[in-house]
Amino acid sequence: MRNLNTPEVILFKTDEAALNYRYKIPYALDPTISVKSIDYENNYFRENNLEVVGGLPKLNSIYYKHPYEQNKYVSADQGELYFLKQKMALYRMVGTRLGAKKIKTIICSSQYQSQKLDLDSKGSVKIVSGELKIKKDRNESTEQVLMVERSCEVLPTFDIDKNIAFLKDYFDRNNLYHEVDLLTLIEGRNFNETGVVTKSEKSRSEVTHEFNSLVKKGLELTHPAFNLSADYQSSVQTINKLVLEIEFEF
Repeated sequence: MRNLNTPEVILFKTDEAALNYRYKIPYALDPTISVKSIDYENNYFRENNLEVVGGLPKLNSIYYKHPYEQNKYVSADQGELYFLKQKMALYRMVGTRLGAKKIKTIICSSQYQSQKLDLDSKGSVKIVSGELKIKKDRNESTEQVLMVERSCEVLPTFDIDKNIAFLKDYFDRNNLYHEVDLLTLIEGRNFNETGVVTKSEKSRSEVTHEFNSLVKKGLELTHPAFNLSADYQSSVQTINKLVLEIEFEF
């Protein structure tokens, strides 16, 4: 199982800012957000044997904990596209391990929603979300990542039992029990135990859920006391909701 005690969002500030920010903002940060000193904790990842994607810390660097790969952090500069690529890699890996001869994904819906930080009557943070709107403009980079059609050949060395054992261990180590459709697919291919085999599977999934959860936490860092760039503040004020149809044929 992954280490659940490590922060989900990390910001590196000067030592003075890291020590005193709590006296300058009118709310307590989400406990999964950590503000660290770039002066004294710049080796945090190395000292804790954590993998980093997107370069080592510098002043005002922000990192998100990878949603399902244990001991990995990703620079916020990598953006949404990196996390979408990781999600697609997960689907392809599961399909391939289960002997899929064809994997096809298409975008079913693309929506966006504005969000802003607010405080309730008790001074606690709340997220105020705008109306969910259909995204009409095309993003070719996103489409290239998400719209996939892949054909595979199953070789004589294919071992379904070995692959299912690998997937169950992978899902356990990375706490992927929320991926209900994939878990159902794995069980459906476990025909040596059930005597019934899944020949095709079609499901829909919101592939931006984990990234949006991190972005909502990052919204708490937009207070002027943190003095972050306008680009970062803009990036967390809108979330995208992408739903994919995923088809496996075996």
